[in-house]
Amino acid sequence: MKRIFVEKREEFRSESQALLLDIRENLDLSQIESLRVLHRYDFDDLSDTIYQATTTGILSEPAVDKIFEGILPLSDGDIAFAIEYLPGQFDQRADSASQCIQILTQGDAPA
Repeated sequence: MKRIFVEKREEFRSESQALLLDIRENLDLSQIESLRVLHRYDFDDLSDTIYQATTTGILSEPAVDKIFEGILPLSDGDIAFAIEYLPGQFDQRADSASQCIQILTQGDAPA
């Protein structure tokens, strides 16, 4: 299995800035100094060629996003938590990624 994390570069982090403002104001957590939003993708059974095309052409934009492979990059003092859909819930991001990879490979949808 291969795992990547995609994060917007600092100058394009409008989603994380909006979420930080929302947390500070609505949850009264003003002590939170910064926040990062990363999207995690896990792949099974993709060739290296398809994997490279997928990471740089479908799941990210090289000029706007940073890609981390394997392990989530954390600094000392960072706290990380994940949010994911429950089994049976529709995940539009995963479905769109799967369909794009299927179009790229002209084969079956990836796992």
